[in-house]
Amino acid sequence: MSKLERNAGKAGISDLTVIAFVTSFLVPLVGWIAGFKARKQIEESEGKFTGRPFATASIWIGGILTIGWIAMIAMMGLSGMHDGGEDGFNRGGFRHMGNYQNFDNNKGAPDANGFSGGPGMMFQQDPNQTPNP
Repeated sequence: MSKLERNAGKAGISDLTVIAFVTSFLVPLVGWIAGFKARKQIEESEGKFTGRPFATASIWIGGILTIGWIAMIAMMGLSGMHDGGEDGFNRGGFRHMGNYQNFDNNKGAPDANGFSGGPGMMFQQDPNQTPNP
């Protein structure tokens, strides 16, 4: 006896419903669309397929997450539209750092390694130089 003969006349969950539910978390727009198609398939099956609650859940989850993704992308796009200050350079949220001025004791002169490590910067101190008392 085959699997189809054993399950003849029994209602089962639609494969499209399971796909829609899982996809609504991974790729929300696809899950949202598949949820509508799954619900339509269940209604037209005349009791052969079940899983309407999962199809409805995938519609809601996919819809909410799709709107969330669209809002997040729009916010990222709008946040990048500010001018970068007087030099026109967009620092992407690091405007509080000013013009990256050098505040070391050597008045901007590089050390032996070519770095100008001022306070707050994470450069290793040159072992050949003694610190100021």
